[in-house]
Amino acid sequence: MRKLGVLGTAVLALTLAACGGSKALVTTSSTRATGASTTTTLAKSKGTTTTTTTKSATTTTQAKSKGTTTTQVGTSTTQAATTTTQATNKKVAFSGSYSGTASLLIDNTGTSASATISSVSGTGTGTLVGASSVSGSGSTKTVSALCPTYTPFTGTGRISGSAGTITFTVTESKSSGCPNSDSAPVKVTFSGVAVATGGTGTAEGATGTLTFKGTLNLGGTSGSQSGSYTVTLSGQLTVKG
Repeated sequence: MRKLGVLGTAVLALTLAACGGSKALVTTSSTRATGASTTTTLAKSKGTTTTTTTKSATTTTQAKSKGTTTTQVGTSTTQAATTTTQATNKKVAFSGSYSGTASLLIDNTGTSASATISSVSGTGTGTLVGASSVSGSGSTKTVSALCPTYTPFTGTGRISGSAGTITFTVTESKSSGCPNSDSAPVKVTFSGVAVATGGTGTAEGATGTLTFKGTLNLGGTSGSQSGSYTVTLSGQLTVKG
């Protein structure tokens, strides 16, 4: 007997059903072309043929779990070290003595007098600067020419040495001298206060107050006059150390 194929089996089942058979013939054919399974059930019940086809397909989705790489970026903070160099100041007791020549132009007419201090120059020694020279200029106010008269003057000066320099301004002063006549020699005494306004070298940034006093010898009290002087200074200065 030849084997029946799928088609033959189906025909046979239909034939049996037509003949009133009570038995159901179930055939199953598997189709792998699409990955689906088809089941055909042929049943004979009271002359009615029922065909049920169930098609199932299973789709399997494989989720790929992608690894997540977390990169933590480290932040490197470089803290720059700041070095602050704070200059320390120091206080120094200053003393100095100088001598030299002063040149003046004196206007002494009537009952008033004034003078321009054209130049002051001299040499000596002083704290911080050592052996040094002094220079300056200034003027006096117009005052009574009658003695005794205390004539204030103002001016600026500089003390210069190989180790450093000090600059100063005269802020308070007085001077006096009474000759026998306009053409007679006179000894003028003077004193006052000078304020340091700066410095270099060993006297860098000098500030402070110096008092001074001295004498000036003039040949007369009118016109252009030059004479010798001596002066001493003392006080406290603050400098950068």
